[in-house]
Amino acid sequence: MSAVLCLVTGMQGGCDRERTARDQASAPAVDGPTPNIILVMIDALRADRLGVQGHPRKLTPTLDSIAAGSVIFERAIAAAPWTQPSIASLFSGCYPGVHQVTDFGFAVDATNRKVPKIRVFRDSFDTMAEALRARGYSTAGFVANPFVLADYGFAQGFDHFDTTFIGLTTPGSVINDAAIAWLQQRDVERPFFLYLHYMDVHGPYHAPPEFLDPLVDEVDAMPAKRSITDKDIRRLAYLGGAPPGCTDLPRFERLSHYQEYWAARYDAGVAQADHYLGELRSKLQTMKLWETAYVIVTADHGEALFEHGHWDHGLSTHHPELHVPLIVRWPTALPADTRVADTVRLIDLFPTLVEQLRLPKVSRAQGRSLLPLLADQAPAAPLPAFAEAVKKGPEQYALYRGDWKLILHADSGSARLYNIADDPLEQRDLAANAPAQLKSLTALVQERLGRNRRLAAGEPVEEIPLTPDRLDRLRSLGYVE
Repeated sequence: MSAVLCLVTGMQGGCDRERTARDQASAPAVDGPTPNIILVMIDALRADRLGVQGHPRKLTPTLDSIAAGSVIFERAIAAAPWTQPSIASLFSGCYPGVHQVTDFGFAVDATNRKVPKIRVFRDSFDTMAEALRARGYSTAGFVANPFVLADYGFAQGFDHFDTTFIGLTTPGSVINDAAIAWLQQRDVERPFFLYLHYMDVHGPYHAPPEFLDPLVDEVDAMPAKRSITDKDIRRLAYLGGAPPGCTDLPRFERLSHYQEYWAARYDAGVAQADHYLGELRSKLQTMKLWETAYVIVTADHGEALFEHGHWDHGLSTHHPELHVPLIVRWPTALPADTRVADTVRLIDLFPTLVEQLRLPKVSRAQGRSLLPLLADQAPAAPLPAFAEAVKKGPEQYALYRGDWKLILHADSGSARLYNIADDPLEQRDLAANAPAQLKSLTALVQERLGRNRRLAAGEPVEEIPLTPDRLDRLRSLGYVE
């Protein structure tokens, strides 16, 4: 299978035009001007919500327009289904089992009135921000997620790391304003690396009426909707009930018994995040910082919307929780209007920057540069993508190879096998029908676990106590009972 596909399937001549663009711009412009780099992290954004990846609603006009001038990695896989291990993996290029920022158990400890602790992303790992700062970049992060804090090790390599506005309902406008203020006073003689972490898509799904109401109107008009049980509704209480500004509580009570209503709440957050990304682009264009910038838009994980009996994320390694957008735009060095169908990993981003910008090699990084895929030099065999580190419950692992996906449960040894191309929501377990694939992928999981254990050997797990104010904040956000 060619790594590069037509942007518009079936458009006559489209592939030839795209291949020409790719051939002309496939080599990185490492000898040209050093680009400003903008990394936009949209927390909990599923890849299948983008119009450019097939969603029928026009939720993401900004993202879709950015994608039109970019490389779209159609099957990008996060290393974990929740934020802390995923971001640590992206920054380091290592799997969670190696950096070991994998423990969500502090919430249980807090509930049991023990002294809660949280694992720290150790400074023994080289990070993307550290490598860029060593290259001469000014580095700044603006983060609303309560798990990505300096105290937890995530400010490594950042000259400026602002988390003063952390919160699950912090709008992207707040992130944008802080980032623009920093850009206006930065050292203009140095290139910059800007990391923005939006929370608009993340639960409790509190997008304002201008984004939510049209979607709820669509749900209300649906002739058939999928009911959820009273037990499920009680489990959805963490989402906060009726959204702020709701003026029709009877309608909320009626529609809240349907899956489509809660999916609409999620989708409204997608539209909200896209809106704020558009505002960011507009401001950067006014500052003449957008057109030549190296822009990366992705997510730390996706979101389960009841495909397997639960909402939220981090509770499984199913595809909706791991499949994330990955859009990469660098006009002077990367092809535009290009789709890559091969499976890639978020841990590949750091090694890609290392190759493009001739940064010092990172010996511990497990990812690989994505540039060969853009030169139509895909590996002879599909590169496996591995994921782990669920929040709660027995550990489970996921491994992708080509169109096949295995989920292996550590406690029971049971496994499920899916064909992602035919069944992206993983509704049909094919383990009994494809024993050769099951055996092969199971062996690859065991091999990966063994490698990770060897790479982590001798590295102590670092933990710090959660301070009372941090614990109170997590409790107020619904993470701790």
